[in-house]
Amino acid sequence: MRGLICKDLRLMLVQKNFFIMLAFVAFVCMAALDDPAFVVMYVTLIFTSFLLSTMSYDEFDNGYPFLFTLPITRKLYVQEKYVLGMAGGSIAWLLSTLLAGIAFFLTQGDFPPLSWFVLPFAALPMLALLIALMIPFKLKFGGENGRLAMLLAIAAVCAIFGAALGLMQSMGISVQAVTAVLPAMSMALSALLILVLCALIVAISCGISTHIMEHREF
Repeated sequence: MRGLICKDLRLMLVQKNFFIMLAFVAFVCMAALDDPAFVVMYVTLIFTSFLLSTMSYDEFDNGYPFLFTLPITRKLYVQEKYVLGMAGGSIAWLLSTLLAGIAFFLTQGDFPPLSWFVLPFAALPMLALLIALMIPFKLKFGGENGRLAMLLAIAAVCAIFGAALGLMQSMGISVQAVTAVLPAMSMALSALLILVLCALIVAISCGISTHIMEHREF
């Protein structure tokens, strides 16, 4: 697996312009928005989508038949993509949350309140859903159709998140108000349950992706 991760990292380093553009847009959003927490969601999802785009490079020009002449299995290949997506997305989330918190401190003159971390934390389940949707789609439909599948996966994640927020607003529920009155232990327990649910979804998705890959013909 380490060799596959090194391969994907080298593929990403070729596209340095993407990192420059992503950092530029993130800093502009932090400077322009009163609450830079939205940047965490943006950076996490976009960077994860970029990580998983390495699957298109693997498939290009009959790359899969050559790749599987190496001492790797199809199951290991699928697992590496999930590890790459979750690890890379988590690092992007951590760095963007740290920068957004610093931006909040510089603009507001105080540390972010506990309720401020709701939106950054919401990026984690969105990250898990994005990976759980994108990898099976790309493995099933291939490179060309995989681009459309990637857009559909991003749209689905955004739609789920927007629908959840819209439902809460229609019910007169404020996320900040709820987090302000919840005890710290309840918030920690809720966060833990959400993370466990996300891990379960990713595990199911990994099983589906492995099944797709093992029955795919090249």
